[in-house]
Amino acid sequence: MKMKPFMLLQLCLVFATLANAQTIPKSIDKPVNTTTTKAKETSSKKTNLGSKKSNVVKKKYDNIWLTNDDGLKRAELNGKMGLINLKGEELTPIKYDEIAYHFEYGFSIVQLNKKRGIINRNGVEIIPPEKYEWLFIFSKGLFKVIVNDFYGIIDENNNIVVSCKYDAINEISDGMALLGLNKKYGYLDESGKIVIPLKYDKASSFFKNEQSRVKLNGKEFYIDKSGNCIKDCN
Repeated sequence: MKMKPFMLLQLCLVFATLANAQTIPKSIDKPVNTTTTKAKETSSKKTNLGSKKSNVVKKKYDNIWLTNDDGLKRAELNGKMGLINLKGEELTPIKYDEIAYHFEYGFSIVQLNKKRGIINRNGVEIIPPEKYEWLFIFSKGLFKVIVNDFYGIIDENNNIVVSCKYDAINEISDGMALLGLNKKYGYLDESGKIVIPLKYDKASSFFKNEQSRVKLNGKEFYIDKSGNCIKDCN
């Protein structure tokens, strides 16, 4: 029987295990179209700063880069970056080595001297770029960090929500994040709470059908977000 492409895709995804799914990007930006995120703005229409103001702002900086927030731009001067608004006002000092294109939940990642931090859309440093070499936006007000090759989660006050002891923590998928330790897998919710214990030998991310395929003691079956078996239970 010839399988439909969608069925093949489902089979490929169903056991995308944590070890294979977790990768560390070299850039602080997510994989996106580089011509969109990195394209230098060259016209007053693109900068949206107003024609007279635009020319002044452009002369002040070497480059002006886009963000995914229409009200914010990244300005570059002498190899350093800062955040400006549509009036051309500096919201941060022009001091960062990089500012991410993406703002999520009102936050973006910055990098300085190979350390990552978090700023909000007002340019306020929420997490100074002093401690973490790897830091990612996890959910609203929570950030995934890597310390000594172990994963954890901190909040916007730099408090530890999930201890940095896990081998990997995946991105949120359908309100849940797969995490693993010593080849056992479980799930976090968006608040960072472990809602399904790390007991499975294999596991996949939750999808829009609110179920995940797992393996335990040699048996494969589907669970819901409470960890109850809902399919292939026998």
